[in-house]
This record gives sequence, structure tokens and C-alpha cells, in this order.
Amino acid sequence: LFVNCLAAKLYMSAMRFHMMFQSKEAAKATLESKEFKLIHSMQLNNAEYAGPLIAVLLYMYSQGVEANDACLFLIVGSLIHMWITTMFGNVFGLVVPLGAGMRYYGMLLLVFALKEMTSKDVGQFSAVNIARYERVAVPE
Repeated sequence: LFVNCLAAKLYMSAMRFHMMFQSKEAAKATLESKEFKLIHSMQLNNAEYAGPLIAVLLYMYSQGVEANDACLFLIVGSLIHMWITTMFGNVFGLVVPLGAGMRYYGMLLLVFALKEMTSKDVGQFSAVNIARYERVAVPE
């Protein structure tokens, strides 16, 4: 996700750098072109999602939680959403919903993984408290 986000930012920076060497009219035409607006919106959308997703994934990694399916859907969805749309456009109106849908499904899987992680912690904490206050032996 980080590399995809970085690549998208570099791509947009390269487009803007290229516009610096164009005439004002050509640069304005580039800014108003359908292709530039599409790429710009895809890069912004990617940047909006990448930060929070990377933060959640790093937290889950630090806690030793595996969410391989979620990672797969997040990465493939982000790649489709950004690069397939950038290269070919929204083919038949399906590419953007496919990429976004995969990313949303990956986020749903992350929510389930986080819920499972927190419910395990709560369950262990409760068992420890019960053992402490009721003097019940807890198997280790």
C-alpha cells in the first residue's frame, strides 16, 4: 500500500513537473483535460485511504494478528483502482467499482480481524479477573 501510494504521488509530481516546461496555454489545457482530472482524482482517493489503512495494518502487525485475506484485497483493490483506471480509464464503468469494492471488502475483513483480536484480549482479561477474585484456577 505504501509503495502504491508513493508511486501514485510520484506519477502526479512528474505530470506537474512536465507542465512546468509547457506554455501557459498547454499547461492549462493539461489541467483541464479529462485524463489529468481522472488521474488526479484517483491519486487523491488513493492517498485518502492509504494512510489509515497502513496505520491499521501496522498496528495489527505489531500485535501479531494475521489478516492475509484483508491485505490481499486491499492491495489488489488499490492497484486496480489506481493503475488500471489510470492506464485504461473506467472500462465499461466497471474498473472503479471493482477496485473500490475489493478495497471495501478488505476493510471489512480488517474490521473482523480487529474484532476477533479485541474479543480474545477481553476474554483473557475476564478469565484473569475471575481467577483473581474468585480464586479459581485458570489453565495456562
